[in-house]
Amino acid sequence: MNKVKVGIIGIGSQGKFYAEFIAKGKVDNIELAALSSPSLEKKHTYEKLYPTIPYYRNYLDLLESSFIDAVIICTPHYLHPEIAIAAIKRDTHVLIEKPAGVQGSKVKELNEAAQSKPTLSFGLIFNQRMNTLYQKVKELIDRGEIGNI
Repeated sequence: MNKVKVGIIGIGSQGKFYAEFIAKGKVDNIELAALSSPSLEKKHTYEKLYPTIPYYRNYLDLLESSFIDAVIICTPHYLHPEIAIAAIKRDTHVLIEKPAGVQGSKVKELNEAAQSKPTLSFGLIFNQRMNTLYQKVKELIDRGEIGNI
């Protein structure tokens, strides 16, 4: 099986963890193939950490490159729809940190773009789903203890 070549767009607090996990081989069948952030400081940092991985200050340049099959988007939430739609238009698989966006209309556009390309994988990461606090809240909801939601 060929490894999926993934680019990470947004390598701040969350994106750096994904880069590390993937680069260390902790995720089967995935290869870290490119990074993107507009920060010049991060560019210098990540070029030292991953000298063989292309770094782009403009995410569109990453999307136009031939280095990736998929992207993980870890930017500020309001940018998620714009970046994801740009990736989908370029036939790139997309995984987004939650939430999908902050404006319902933009998230609707994103969902429509994803539906227009059914051969592409598109998803959201709910990285706190195993947190015991949120599991307890779900349990309370499922039992109806806090009313009908």
